[in-house]
Amino acid sequence: MPHALSPDFRVLFEKSPGLYLVLDPQCFIVAATDDYLQATMTQRENIVGQHLFDVLPESPDEAHAAGLRSLRNSLERILRDRVPDSMAVQRCDVRGPNGQLEERYWSALNTPVLDLHNRVKYIVHAVEDVTDFVQGKTLGHEPSDAAGKQAKVLLRSEQVGAINEELKVANEELALRTAQLNDALQTMETFTYSIAHDLRAPLRAMVVFSNMVMEECSATLQDPGKDYLTRISEAARRMDRLVSDLLVYGRLTHVEATSVPVSLDNAVSRVLDDLRSEIETRDAVIHVQRPLPVIMGSPVLLNHVFVNILDNAIKFMPADKTPEVTVRGDRVDEDHVRVSITDNGIGIAPEYHAKIFDLFTRLHKPSEYSGTGIGLALVKRAMDRMLGKVGLESAPGHGSCFWLEFRAAKVSSHR
Repeated sequence: MPHALSPDFRVLFEKSPGLYLVLDPQCFIVAATDDYLQATMTQRENIVGQHLFDVLPESPDEAHAAGLRSLRNSLERILRDRVPDSMAVQRCDVRGPNGQLEERYWSALNTPVLDLHNRVKYIVHAVEDVTDFVQGKTLGHEPSDAAGKQAKVLLRSEQVGAINEELKVANEELALRTAQLNDALQTMETFTYSIAHDLRAPLRAMVVFSNMVMEECSATLQDPGKDYLTRISEAARRMDRLVSDLLVYGRLTHVEATSVPVSLDNAVSRVLDDLRSEIETRDAVIHVQRPLPVIMGSPVLLNHVFVNILDNAIKFMPADKTPEVTVRGDRVDEDHVRVSITDNGIGIAPEYHAKIFDLFTRLHKPSEYSGTGIGLALVKRAMDRMLGKVGLESAPGHGSCFWLEFRAAKVSSHR
């Protein structure tokens, strides 16, 4: 059976019939349909990533200004109440090809998209151009009589009311499902911690008693016996680290993936402080090309990302080499930045570039390099949760360059 291709949902959205915008909670435009761009006479590259009220033109006309105020109030209600908000017909002019404002009237419905924590993640701004109706024209025909207009307005109001009722029911059902999911996740997390505690306690006992036997009976133990005890102790320590790393990996599913402006200069400095002992032990040289960019991400998840990548850069090194690591940041485009961490280590063959981000992937024996095979899987999950990307360029014997792509922080007077 042929493998089914995953649909490109961004393309499906952009080609959807209707005038739609997707906004983030700060009212920056995330996506727009082609119909919206055509109706507002704008280009996608000029509005996506911009603040909504930076894109909408200003006008001294009071009706236009009132429409903008009404839209702002509606979006504020969405963030506060987390329920759909239907707006009355508003005037909001658009700038035509000649640069002049053209009179437009819109009927809008703003709908929140909630995350697992019942917080607003996106806002769908759906509008309908009713300019012809308001101005008394329908596709160029003469205006209908007053009774006809009233009937159309009544029909429109009934349709909006029915849609709002359906959305209310859907949101109540979504809230119920979200609460049930949160309960299930909490139960799973409690169970996981209980299992981890039960696993780690005997592992630590193995280490302690192996060491006690080694110390108290070393005079009577033969070399094979000492070797066996050492292997038992090391195996128990590796298993303890594995359980610990698995707990961290599982916890990333529940960690709040806040998206706030984060200074990578500060984030990298904190991680280097945490790794100071490893850096000094290996006499590693770390070059940080400052200033690093400010990105949108989670400080908690970022710490996991940089700890694992920088620790690997220092660790996977030939014994006769001094580790040398360079951290730099570059802007990919207006909305994205890329951070590169380059080392002079042992390198990774191309056929493993994707596989190393899978759980429990180890390319070397534990006797050669310590580790659990979870660190880079943790990095991949953390970057996914921050809507970022991770990859590498490497070859055996020529070091590695891991790159991290983040959303760039935006600065706006509306924030």
